[in-house]
Parts: sequence; C-alpha cells; structure tokens
Amino acid sequence: MVTILIVDDHLLMRRVVKEVLEQEPTFTVIGEACNGFEAVEQAAKTQPDVVLMDLDMPGCNGFEATEQVLICSPGSRIVIFTASHEERHIFQAIHRGAIGYLTKDTDAETLLHAIHCAARNDLCIPGALAGPIIAQIQAIWRTQSYSASRYGPAAYAYRTSRRARNRPTRMLPAPADVIVDHTTDEEQTAEQPAEATIDGPTDGESSGESTEEKEQQQQQPPLVTRPLTERELEILHLMRQGLKNREIAIELEIAESTVHKHVQNIFEKVRARNRAEAIYLTNTEEFYDLYPDYSF
Repeated sequence: MVTILIVDDHLLMRRVVKEVLEQEPTFTVIGEACNGFEAVEQAAKTQPDVVLMDLDMPGCNGFEATEQVLICSPGSRIVIFTASHEERHIFQAIHRGAIGYLTKDTDAETLLHAIHCAARNDLCIPGALAGPIIAQIQAIWRTQSYSASRYGPAAYAYRTSRRARNRPTRMLPAPADVIVDHTTDEEQTAEQPAEATIDGPTDGESSGESTEEKEQQQQQPPLVTRPLTERELEILHLMRQGLKNREIAIELEIAESTVHKHVQNIFEKVRARNRAEAIYLTNTEEFYDLYPDYSF
C-alpha cells in the first residue's frame, strides 16, 4: 500500500486529484495540505510514501516545502505537480530533492504512473520536460570526458577529488569509458625502468615533457576561447541560479537585449549550445583556476 499526501492551495484541485488517486487500489491518501507549512506538519505526523507537491503556494512554496518535508520525513518521495512548464523550475525541483515533475495538464494515467515510479524511488519526468535534464547530464559527461583526455586519467582523478574536498558539487559520475588509474606513485616508479642520468635534454626531448605530450596539449582546445568579462561572469552566476534573461536584466538593471548579447558571448567563448551546457562546461576545476577570485 502506497500512502500519499496531497499538497495544493486549491481545495477543488485536491479533491479531483484524490478521486483520481483512489481509483488505484494500492494507493491511500492519508492527508491533505493547502500550503508548505501544513505539508511539513502533515508529513512529520504521517510519514507518507509519496508527497504530491504544488509549487505556487502562499507563505511557503513547493521548493521550500520539499526540502523541509525531506528533513522531517526522509523516507518520503516528492513529486512536483504544478502548472509551470519552466525549465528552471524543473532544475530547481530536482536540486531541492524532488524525484518527479508533472504539469497539471497531464492525464490521469500519467499521474498514476508517476506515483508508482516515485514509490519505487524511480525518477519520473515525462515527455518533453525530460529534455533539459538529459541535455544537462550529457553536458556533464562531455565535460568530464574532456577533462580526462586533457589532463590524463590520474590527473583527472586528483583534480576531481580535490574539488570534492574544497567545493561541494552535485556532479554525476563520469561515463564508463573514462577509466581512472588508481596506481600509486610508488607502484608506477617500481614499474618504470631506471633511466640513465643526462646533463640536458636530447634532440626531440624537452625537460619534463615529451614531444608527444606537447603535440597532444597543442591539439586540445582551450576551455575558454577568450576571457570572460566581469559582466559576463556576473550573468553566468545568475544563469546558474536559474534566472532567465528578463530576470537577469531586472537584477542587474540593464536592458534585456544587453543581457541577451552577453549570454551569446558566453556561449561563444565556452563553445556551448545552450544555457545548460554553458553552466556545466564551466563547472570544472580548470575554469575555477582561470577565475580564482570570482565566487560562483
């Protein structure tokens, strides 16, 4: 039996959803809430398996309620059920801990399927809504694969572990074809034959780097084709927060057309096709090294 808490500020919507859910014999609606505060209170008392959460509610919205519910009822699974199709809301919902995202124009069958998925702890974002999430994951994998090929597997593993210690992230694991070398320095030294001591580099060699390594580094494109300006870094920071061009323009008190131009410059400089790629292509150790004084 799957227990469900319905959270929505419209009484009629709660009643309609409850009727739909109770058509499924394995579902039981054990509570209702009209805002985020009531949702947290009800979740703490009933510990539901699944919480169907609206976003736009007075006092405490669905994003805030999602985080609080997962604190007081960690076994619950949150499915966002909202009228919003905005891409940034999908990202923010997943970031806050939701396991599903549905819009209110969905049909009853899809709603029931989403609840079943959530009860199994499976992610459920149907149809076109899943596109931005897939693009985001692909961008992460491309970034990590590029880092592994640029620095070498061992160097990539070191830089990734250092980032995990110094800066909390929600990065996904690298694809299976990226193999990280866990051989220690002592083991590598033992495997390598002893080299004769020479006074200087011979023809075709340089101190510390082989010709092959130099050619490989020359073939790798730079992370940023041209330096980002201070304004572009500000806009990138706001893009990371999920703000659209109009909202960025209001925040920075500049024209929306100016923001659009800066965003296009960012795409060009980091070789990104969209906002998701720009965000995740710049979420790398190399990028932070380029701008150590800037807080992202």
